[in-house]
Amino acid sequence: MEHSTLLNKPLSFIFIISTPASHGTDDDNYTTCHEKTYDCREQIKEIGCPFWGKDRPQFCGVQGFELTSHANENTTIVIEKQAFRVLHIN
Repeated sequence: MEHSTLLNKPLSFIFIISTPASHGTDDDNYTTCHEKTYDCREQIKEIGCPFWGKDRPQFCGVQGFELTSHANENTTIVIEKQAFRVLHIN
């Protein structure tokens, strides 16, 4: 085939896009994480991702961002084996 004949041939591309079927329902983990927040005292309320702890499961946050409530009065976070008291999250 001549070079000029190859250049005049149209090119065809097929793209296949696949998305998971949702069937109108949310993933259970997403629903749990969306509904549950971390609460401890008035200053530490309705805390979401990336934090987890107390009633908020680990899969809702990021490793290393666990908050711990002590007698529902103090919140701590452990960073490199050192516990720090959390006074406020904004």
